[in-house]
Amino acid sequence: MIFLPDSVALILSGAKTQTRRPTKEGDSIYRGRIGRGGRLLWEVGRTYAVCPGRGKRAVCRIRITEIRCRRVCDISDKDVPAEGLRWDFKRGRWVYGKTVLENRAWYPNQNIAAYLWLWRSMYPKSDCEELCWALTFELVK
Repeated sequence: MIFLPDSVALILSGAKTQTRRPTKEGDSIYRGRIGRGGRLLWEVGRTYAVCPGRGKRAVCRIRITEIRCRRVCDISDKDVPAEGLRWDFKRGRWVYGKTVLENRAWYPNQNIAAYLWLWRSMYPKSDCEELCWALTFELVK
């Protein structure tokens, strides 16, 4: 699976245990498996290589433990930190790895708004009402 370099560092540290990916036309889910056009994308229980960019060498492996289909804007307060976002109390801002979100402060209870900003930075043409795959995973040692 391809992740941003900041995401890979968060996975390795244990701070990121979820990822959301946009659904696409033709996606289907059946018994913990997501497929597209007859091809298996992800499956609960399987392990996947974590790559810090397209064409980059894998740095670790993760095991998918849960797959859910949700609207992007329905992310829960509990899921936001699992996505790797954290509130820096000392500086009063949201951070994702080494990335400061838009250099503007949100209060800690506005975590969903912070996640939506992060989502739009990765998928600028996406609407927060769109469906996404919420994949929960664990680092394989």
